[in-house]
Amino acid sequence: MEQQKLPTVKQLQCFLAVAQTLNFRRAAQSLDMTQPPLSRQIQCLEETLGCAVLKRSTHAVELTEAGQILEQQARNILGLLSQAVNHLQQTQNPLRIGLTDMLDLRHQPDIAALFHSPATGGKTLHHAPTSLPLLQRLINNELDLAISVENALPDAALVYTPLHVEPLLLALPTSHPAAALAAVSLEDVRDLPLFWFSRSRNPALYDKYDAILKHRAPRLIEMPQDRLQLLNAISSEQGVALLPASLCHIRFAGVTFRPLITTDRTPFTVNVYLVQRREDERRQVVDLVNQLLASTSKA
Repeated sequence: MEQQKLPTVKQLQCFLAVAQTLNFRRAAQSLDMTQPPLSRQIQCLEETLGCAVLKRSTHAVELTEAGQILEQQARNILGLLSQAVNHLQQTQNPLRIGLTDMLDLRHQPDIAALFHSPATGGKTLHHAPTSLPLLQRLINNELDLAISVENALPDAALVYTPLHVEPLLLALPTSHPAAALAAVSLEDVRDLPLFWFSRSRNPALYDKYDAILKHRAPRLIEMPQDRLQLLNAISSEQGVALLPASLCHIRFAGVTFRPLITTDRTPFTVNVYLVQRREDERRQVVDLVNQLLASTSKA
């Protein structure tokens, strides 16, 4: 049985571009091509179909009756083909997303849902204690997207898109008198050292508060990277710590979380960014970025 000759995807794309603009010049520009090859694609399409789909004159371009029927059918065909391609890309090449343990995105439900919902395609989640190693892996093409606390790794190859701002809360021993206050200042806990981290773990966040903390905190000591080790140290009155609000929903015996107040009204916050490689324009990446931005704009 002789196989029927069918229009190509390129021919349908060219036809839809002309059908949308009713102008060959603008259609060619939208497809990043010149008019002669566009005209040849339309001519080949009409030869394949055995009928005209466009009426052309020196002044106007119109759809024929066949062209009007083809327009909707072509949109359906290309839409189904696009869905199939997206599905295969998502299942065969899942997005690799880096998440920092400095945040708990379960308390940002609009964001967390996009990472775990089957409707948004395959993803693999990679965790690290801080943002910096995730961003280094992103540059090395070992990840496709990353969530970063502050602009932890300035690099022209990366694009930082703001997601939200989290306040920093003070984690202090429940046994400390300041734990009875509704909000606490660093001056209220000057008898205890402050757990803070070395600059190498997140230079941007370190530099943001280094001068302020050295002025207000009597003593800074190295913060353990393990969260349970840190909370155990706080509960045993070894010090206090500033933590992003999303980490402060947990209940831990002997540790109290309080909003932080400052005498000069300087807010203690961290900026949370979605980070991607500047040259990565894959449909999967662009779609997820757009969905994240849409969900955070509604919050």
